[in-house]
Amino acid sequence: MVKFLHTADWHLGIGQKQLFQQGEKAREIRKETLQNLMKIAKQKRVDFIIVAGDLFHCNDVSLSAKREALEVFKVAAPIPLFILPGNHDPLGPNYPCLDPIFAEVKNLNILKKEEPLETVPNVILFPCPLKQKRSRFDPTEWIPKTEGKISIGIAHGNLKNEKFSDNFPIDPDRVEKSGLDYLALGEWHGYLNYGEKNTVVYSGAPEATDFGEKNAGKAVIVEIVHHGSRPRLDVIEIGKLQWETKEKNISKMEDLERIELELENLDNPDYRIIRVNLKGLVDEEMESYLEQLEKTFSKKLFFLEFNRKELTPKTDFGKLRALMPEGVLFRKIIDSIETLKGYCSPYRKSRKKPSKSEESVSSDLIRMIIEKLNPTSEVLDRAIFLLYRMAKEVENDN
Repeated sequence: MVKFLHTADWHLGIGQKQLFQQGEKAREIRKETLQNLMKIAKQKRVDFIIVAGDLFHCNDVSLSAKREALEVFKVAAPIPLFILPGNHDPLGPNYPCLDPIFAEVKNLNILKKEEPLETVPNVILFPCPLKQKRSRFDPTEWIPKTEGKISIGIAHGNLKNEKFSDNFPIDPDRVEKSGLDYLALGEWHGYLNYGEKNTVVYSGAPEATDFGEKNAGKAVIVEIVHHGSRPRLDVIEIGKLQWETKEKNISKMEDLERIELELENLDNPDYRIIRVNLKGLVDEEMESYLEQLEKTFSKKLFFLEFNRKELTPKTDFGKLRALMPEGVLFRKIIDSIETLKGYCSPYRKSRKKPSKSEESVSSDLIRMIIEKLNPTSEVLDRAIFLLYRMAKEVENDN
């Protein structure tokens, strides 16, 4: 019988730029999660630990990222660690784990070769290390037909299925073709027990790295009694950070109030990373309320982003002028955009004579803009909306 921890896709050294000032804190949480995972491995008395690729986010990582790995490895000691180079950190002269800083880690084993490796009695590992970032070659192709001993394949790539990516394609029938008892996979950040047979498994990333990584934040303790027996899986919920994208249509203040209530009632706010994709119509009052919501909940949640790219403004030029900071520049820009809107369909047909603002803008300039750019009314509305936000930022800075 053998018991081991299967994990992958640690991505130490990842920048997390999308989290802005919270990126550093996210990296610290990632390290803590990995240390906790190593402690669980000790509590479960595993025979060894497999990291199935992408331990590092890239090979050109900082010294601090290497030290983070060193701290995690020390927590795991003396349990043997078997590290597979992945597509983000392929094996080569600059592979991070070859740095002399890791020489002191006696339990570290880098899987450099495609050859059988007997770790404990009657257990053989079949590692498939990657040596480049992209390939259409199946890294598990080399694994021979096995028999007699518990056989564990270790690979990093993409199973050929309906969601197939052709980078490092992996035959989903590899277990049957080579007589493996278990194929430990990395690359997909969400946990997946392929075919529910307990034999082809993506452990998932211990911490998600971005939005959209469903079923992340996991690792797997695997027990195999003997060659040919069905593996027993103990899925460990280890991740702390919860990434979530919300889709919201808004057109009135009540819609924003419902969003506020929903954010207020979130559990575990200190670890929630929320992106709200907004669609619909907003006026200046709603935009001000939205800005206040973002300020308030950015302090309560780990991270909050309101994505405004699909918002369309309800333009009231008179009200907008009243909200603008003092100064000629903003007002002239508003006049110019209002004039352009008058020349764009469907407005143009209903216009009988130029407004005062039109008279202040060169007709030659208007003609040139229309001929060269052909702006739609929606584009001009968006320009007004962005202008308003810029003006508010200037006002807040002052």
